[in-house]
Amino acid sequence: MTLTQEQIHLVEDNMGLVGQVLKNCVTVPKGSVITLEDLEQIGRIGLCKAAYAYEQRNALFSTYAYIVIRNEIFKELSKQWRRTKHEDDWIEDTEGVYQDRLSNIEELVSILRKESESMPQSSAKGVNALILLAEGYTCKEIAAIYGCTPNLVTAWMSNARRILKKCEALRDYCVG
Repeated sequence: MTLTQEQIHLVEDNMGLVGQVLKNCVTVPKGSVITLEDLEQIGRIGLCKAAYAYEQRNALFSTYAYIVIRNEIFKELSKQWRRTKHEDDWIEDTEGVYQDRLSNIEELVSILRKESESMPQSSAKGVNALILLAEGYTCKEIAAIYGCTPNLVTAWMSNARRILKKCEALRDYCVG
């Protein structure tokens, strides 16, 4: 992305928006690997993206840029939260606790895959999408894997959940 002189002036004139977003919308969690300075840099990238994509007829630049900056920062915080959440599962593996949890998950996934064999194709895709979702993928990423829209993936998962609620093998696994 290369900014024109006009876009560069927009960025320079509105650099204070990054600080406003950080002050009004963001609290860095304690123990976070991401710092306020990191978020400020991410906000500046968001400001550049806003200047690059801004069309004057839609809204004031400051209003548009504020939202783009906020979304960029929130997107990064969300990525960091997901990454940290998954790392926590790996860190404390005392006395095989993680191994037990992993074998339970593998057993559950095995049951889900077996049940999906007798389902209609869209429901089976929904089960696979639910498994990917549990592994940390987003609906958008799952849609990219299947080459479809996120809305279609959501519909598949909804259909799969409805069918899985009636599944006796899954009920037995959860109860017993």
